[in-house]
This record gives sequence, structure tokens and C-alpha cells, in this order.
Amino acid sequence: MLTRLIHAARVIDDTICYDWKDAQSVYELFYSRYSLHKRVYNHKTAKAIEYMIVDALLAAEPVFHLAEAIDDPQKYLHVTDSVIEDIERRDDPRLAKSKKIIRDLRARKVPKRAEEKCLPIEYKALWKNLLIPKAIAEMSAQLCKEKQALNRPPLLGGLDTVAEEIDLSENVARDSLQEDVGTTLLPAFDVSNSGSRSPTVLGTALEDEPLTEDDVIVDWAVLHYGMKEKDPLENVDFWSKTQPNSEDFCGRCET
Repeated sequence: MLTRLIHAARVIDDTICYDWKDAQSVYELFYSRYSLHKRVYNHKTAKAIEYMIVDALLAAEPVFHLAEAIDDPQKYLHVTDSVIEDIERRDDPRLAKSKKIIRDLRARKVPKRAEEKCLPIEYKALWKNLLIPKAIAEMSAQLCKEKQALNRPPLLGGLDTVAEEIDLSENVARDSLQEDVGTTLLPAFDVSNSGSRSPTVLGTALEDEPLTEDDVIVDWAVLHYGMKEKDPLENVDFWSKTQPNSEDFCGRCET
């Protein structure tokens, strides 16, 4: 498909235009982007490993000074995946924390997803400012107290409880949390447990203590077709055999 698009493309008035017959193929490219972000780039395990690698590199910064390489192209060329092996090989007590993270990563001891919700885009700003590790840690402490009072383990599926605590309106409550957004903008977040505790039940560790801010990762991802709420085909120009040397706008409604 990609080869066909490239071979059929024409440059008209300094603009890359595609054969109007390939409009569906162009649209499928944008859909593939959305699908990859949804299924691969934002996969729970991929995101967990991403956070662990970042933590390992930050812990190794005093020794390797990787941040300095950003402004030096010659040094940046050598910042490859081999940095992980370099950390493991280096005998330096300052790398103890970084090495532990890498050992956990190789042993697949990664943060576990505790909960995921899909929200309408209009609620992103509100929830992003309120649904933070500190708020979840505070809710954990409250649920642990309720557990002790009611003598039952509280489940982490308490985001609806969080909504009640921050006094969200009814149209922001659980009935408005979309499970499937189709092709609309989708701000999704994952609540992950970054420690060694059970990710599904709060307050059930051996010490029976609530989660702390360091135990929680809240990751946000806005999924769309590349132009946020806009149809990406509105910004793509096409040509046709009847007018091979002129731009012929072809919106999604015409395909």
C-alpha cells in the first residue's frame, strides 16, 4: 500500500498530492497510526517498561551524564540500547539503584496496571488535575480505614469513589466514562502500581499499609488519528486523471 501511494503521488504547486483513488488507503494510514498507539505504544507492559528504563537512566545520570549528550551530536550517537549493558557492567556503588531496576526489569518484575478508564475529551483537563498519585494515595488511606472499620478488603475499582470525593457532576460520573470511543479523541489513563504490592487490592500487603505516592503511576494518553479532533483527510490534497496537474480536494465525506 505504501509503495503504491509513493509511486502515484505527484507534486503540484509545491504540494504532495495523492491519487484520489487512494483516499481510502491514506485514511487507513492514519487509522494504523491510531491502532498502533492504542495496541502497542500505550500497551500496559510497554508503558511499565518505559517508566522503569527512565528511572534506571535517571539513577545512572550522576555516573554516565547522559543528559549532556543531548546537546552534543557526537556523544548522542553513542547513546544506544547498549547503555543498559554499560550500567550492568560498571562497578560503581552509585549505580546500585539503577542496577536493581534493570534486574527487576529482566526478571519481569514490572509495575502492574491497577485500573484503566476511557474519558470523553472534554473531561481531560478536569480529571488530569485531580486524578494524581497524591489523590490516589489519600484515597488508599481512606479505604484502608474503611476496611478496618468494616472488616472487608476494599477493591481498587474506586475511581467512582474518587469522583464522588471531588464532587464531580453526575455527567462526569461512571455513566459518562466511555469504554469505546470509536474515532473520537480519547484521553485514557492507566493507574499502575509501581511497587511490590498487589495492584488490585489496596491495603492488603503484609504491613497492611495504604499506598504512597511513590507506589502509584498515573499515565495519560490522548488517542486520535493525527489531527486531534479534525479529520486528517481534510489536510490532504488529491489529484485525478481528469485534472492531473491541479489539486482536487477530496474530503472524507466524498470517499
